[in-house]
Amino acid sequence: MDSKENASRHFNSLVRATKPTERRCRSVGAAPAIDETPGEGLEVCCLPILSSVFPRLFTFTVNEIRSFFPVDVSERAVCQLLNNLSLRLGDLAETPIEHLFTQSQIRTRPFIALEDETYFIPVVGLLNSFFVETVETQLRPNSRLWEMYLARRSKFLETTLGELLKKNSFSEAFVETNLKWFDPDTNKTYETDALLILGPTALVFEAKSARVSDSARRGSADRLQKDFGALVDHASEQTQRLAELLEAKDDSLTMFRKGGDSISIECSGIRNAACISITLDWLPAFTLCWQTLADAGLVNRERRPVVSMSLSDLMVALEVLATPSIRLHYFWRRSQCERFLNYLGDEEDLLVYYLSNGFLPLIDNENKQPKLLWGNSDHLRKYYMAHWLNPKTRVPRPRRLLTPWWTSILSRVETLKHPDKWKIACFLLDIEYAAQKTIEKKFTKILPLVRQQKCVEDAIVFQTTSVVSPAGIILFAYGDISIDERNDAATNLAQQVHSDGIENAVVIGRCVNLMNEPYDFLSYSPSRQSNT
Repeated sequence: MDSKENASRHFNSLVRATKPTERRCRSVGAAPAIDETPGEGLEVCCLPILSSVFPRLFTFTVNEIRSFFPVDVSERAVCQLLNNLSLRLGDLAETPIEHLFTQSQIRTRPFIALEDETYFIPVVGLLNSFFVETVETQLRPNSRLWEMYLARRSKFLETTLGELLKKNSFSEAFVETNLKWFDPDTNKTYETDALLILGPTALVFEAKSARVSDSARRGSADRLQKDFGALVDHASEQTQRLAELLEAKDDSLTMFRKGGDSISIECSGIRNAACISITLDWLPAFTLCWQTLADAGLVNRERRPVVSMSLSDLMVALEVLATPSIRLHYFWRRSQCERFLNYLGDEEDLLVYYLSNGFLPLIDNENKQPKLLWGNSDHLRKYYMAHWLNPKTRVPRPRRLLTPWWTSILSRVETLKHPDKWKIACFLLDIEYAAQKTIEKKFTKILPLVRQQKCVEDAIVFQTTSVVSPAGIILFAYGDISIDERNDAATNLAQQVHSDGIENAVVIGRCVNLMNEPYDFLSYSPSRQSNT
């Protein structure tokens, strides 16, 4: 029997085993009944059959593969590579069925070798799903190539992280990579992979390129402890040193670039430092919530919580978070989620929640039960799948939910020369969409009253009673008063907010005779004891 007949026989057996009957289709909802209109279920049901009944589409020879190489490659080399990537029919006959996914060679040897140097691939998706794992399996036996590969992983992660942070992600931010600095408390010199400072917030990044072992992915307790220790717990220890130093110093800190030249960083304005670990691999956990990892004994609870996300998660976040202020606000509040919140979900689940509500409703939730966020990320996947199928798709990219007026206020704040503009923007972003609409509706009602001179001035106050940084947003409407009178009125309104125990006050004023968009003046007033 030749290779083509062997492949056909194999595929025909698959067809007989998987061919859907009407009764089976009805029971699993895979396809409509004969008298119904064919729909998506029928397509899903037919796909594996189509890939089975056309074995010739998925068979190839050594010479056919050689023809795709840009340079001449020997037949022997190609044949050896394909044999390393292939199984033969019957090779897995003795393999326990429960091992077929978690540790099967199918993942790293996706081809089946037939006679006459002919090969076929029964499941094309294996190449996409396990490509990196397949490459690593081929490299590992060669110690020189394996060490080169690991070094390249590290270099790629650090370089890509730096490019993402510097490439228009955070305008006006201080961004440096591969820094060294001296810690006077330990009398040692340490390294930091990336540091970003914007306004009162510093983001301290550690790039972790180490692999997650197969045994950890299968649930080995010892390997999970080791891998999470290296990728999460150790990252927390490294970033915590610099974060605490930046928050504590009231003068400058001297750091050194990779080339040896020094830079001076002014630390007096830094109030918050967030610790972030970026991994190249995804971590085998249904959630990376710091509290949950600490309960499982995978990280040291006494350390400062670190935000753990993969490089791909960071790429998605920077793409979806549309402006520098929104990106800064996300990472600032995201780090506080790890301190105050117990949640179930991954980074993209959190991202979708943020786009809808911001993070304060989560952080201030008095119910200490884990917050279930799992499944939110489906909204992101719908967009990316639509974009993948059609790059010109009209499906809009997900964005932070803001009213048009709130968006225009934030856009103008970002252009200010005010030293506290990033604080102001973050306080405005703490207001969720429903509250934005309520504030705007109430403010719209008092504008005509002031315009009709039924009152010289009026204001509404919205307070974020957050445990992490309470702020009052004051919308102030005024008529024919002088600038000094306007400023005095705004100061009095801010003092009233401070007297209620609110640390920060943002006053947004509109003159009813001018009605400039989106506002006529803006002021920010922190209380004396505020450390926000």
